Amino acid sequence: MYLEIININLKSEVSAEDFIEGNRNFEANFMKAQPGLRSRKLGKASDGSWVVVNEWESESAAQASSAAGRGNPAAGALMGMLDTSKMTMQHLEIIPL
Repeated sequence: MYLEIININLKSEVSAEDFIEGNRNFEANFMKAQPGLRSRKLGKASDGSWVVVNEWESESAAQASSAAGRGNPAAGALMGMLDTSKMTMQHLEIIPL
């Protein structure tokens, strides 16, 4: 299994409510159809930053989803809300305990 952790900040003109709604749209119109997606969680820190944690069946499933998102309207709308200069992404193998 595989984790994808994305740390993000919103553009100054984007409200938290609009971002949450954009995530709901992205979830319904793109992510739910992605093969290998086990779960997706959105969190907000006290400093106003956000994190998305996606759990995938495999690294290849995560990579395929990333490629499929290019050109997707829901993905594009969500990306338009982000300050991409501050975005970071980690990819981690899940170690069973």
